Amino acid sequence: MRKFLSTESREALWYNSKVGFITLLFAFPPYGIVNHLYYDRPAVNLAIPVDHWLPFNHSWILVYAWVYVFLFLPIFIVRGKESFRYVARGYIMLNLVSVAIFVIMPARYPRPEIPTQDEFLWWGTALNYLLDKPVNCFPSLHVGNAFFASMIAYHYRKRVGLIAWFMAALISVSTLYMKQHFVADIAMGFVLAFSVYRFYFKPRAYTTNDQSMLPEWMSLGVVAIYLWFVGSMYTLFALGVKLPLDKIVR
Repeated sequence: MRKFLSTESREALWYNSKVGFITLLFAFPPYGIVNHLYYDRPAVNLAIPVDHWLPFNHSWILVYAWVYVFLFLPIFIVRGKESFRYVARGYIMLNLVSVAIFVIMPARYPRPEIPTQDEFLWWGTALNYLLDKPVNCFPSLHVGNAFFASMIAYHYRKRVGLIAWFMAALISVSTLYMKQHFVADIAMGFVLAFSVYRFYFKPRAYTTNDQSMLPEWMSLGVVAIYLWFVGSMYTLFALGVKLPLDKIVR
């Protein structure tokens, strides 16, 4: 990597990775706590006719899973340390506001049945349903995190940003096909992402006087992480790891 990256870029990537890891520790455990400890509370159903237009299609799990790595995109784009700290705080803000809404207004999406785990995409869908119970729907953090990452990408690199916006839109559609979210969840997730970007990140980013970027090719880092992630999951599937389908909360 030393051949392709300057010392400053390597230092920025290392710094972003460290701050990104710390951000994960602050931003995501509250989601897990609410999702797993309070999933059986009375919850609202936000379904409208549009929510029934798209049938359940487990093949979309490959798109849905993108968000688990897609939120790392700014790590491979932002070079200024102060600017990246604003990115990290934006993620924390987005996620904590969402968790507060989950607590105040629980929303639940009934899950379809998983008929088998003998095919990889069904296995992946079952794993997702086991790890993420059918609550914490409104707003969609899948959508919020994906679009916030896209807005950061577009802020620095328009070409990468346009591709990121397209991927965020696909991730949004995948939440409908996977029966993870209502249309209202998607809309609110986007509104939250835009609000954090427009009213928190953007004004502060321009005050840093450092709009420098990492090399554009480094944005492909999220593709590498995605391939590693899917490959790791497929390895577990191929090794015969069986999931307790009876534990899936529907």
